[in-house]
Amino acid sequence: MSAEDAGNGPDGMRELSGAEYPPRLRDLPDPPPVWVTGEFPRAQAVAVVGTRHPSAEGRTFARSLSASLASEGIVILSGGAKGIDAAAHEGALDARGVTVVVAPSAFDRPSPKVNTALFRRAVREGGAYLSRFSPGTGALQHHFFLRNAMLAALAEVVIVVESGIKGGSHNTAYWARRLSRRVLVVPGAPWAEKGIGCVQQLRLGGTPIGSARDVLEVLGRRAGRLRPIRAPTESTLEPLPDPDAEKVRQVLLKCPADLDELHVRTGLPVGRLRGLLLTLTLDGVLVSSPAGQFSLTSL
Repeated sequence: MSAEDAGNGPDGMRELSGAEYPPRLRDLPDPPPVWVTGEFPRAQAVAVVGTRHPSAEGRTFARSLSASLASEGIVILSGGAKGIDAAAHEGALDARGVTVVVAPSAFDRPSPKVNTALFRRAVREGGAYLSRFSPGTGALQHHFFLRNAMLAALAEVVIVVESGIKGGSHNTAYWARRLSRRVLVVPGAPWAEKGIGCVQQLRLGGTPIGSARDVLEVLGRRAGRLRPIRAPTESTLEPLPDPDAEKVRQVLLKCPADLDELHVRTGLPVGRLRGLLLTLTLDGVLVSSPAGQFSLTSL
């Protein structure tokens, strides 16, 4: 009998059943099939969700918050998307913690493809890639809503960091409330596009939080020596003297980007960009993610 006949697929994907099946998923109206690559952890878990286009400050906060919680042994769940999701996964890995990607597609059809290296790193470093979709299944529009329900079910609390008025984080929070999971919200400015969604979640009964300590208190845990929430450095905030470098900084102030995105959005030649990115990284202005995206550094 082949590995696939036995319930295993390519890239180590296997279907969970029996005692291996995550018990919290049984809270869903129709518990889904579950395919996993890596080892699904049984520790306490929280979901961190938010916009795909965060501010530099929002991305930094999500990454550092996740690192602080992961350093306390909490599993960080997120959906693997660009923006806040990726920052949450990266933060957990920064702290040598465990993170689980709850995905809208199979591991051999990752979505988004730009985060493939991040997904593989999450698995390699003790976490997992979890999906209700069997090998060979790509991401379709309705898959994201099904993924959000799984994400909320698996979490003890759902934390919303920067969110517009619509989007996946709202759907995840809806499922959290429906499944009696607490929704925790990092308050946002009501006049800002990325803050108004957080205001809405607070109106719906979300609990405001501003630190990992607040989250641990909700979870009924005593904080150890928490990693500090990081703030943007002065190099993030101050204009750069080189006009081309400043073009790069202006793009990255809005959201992280890879080389191709920077080429399109700055209009700079690829060769010039490569040199700038190397110099700015060596100078401590930028940091690159496992997925090849660049973002402004934090302290």
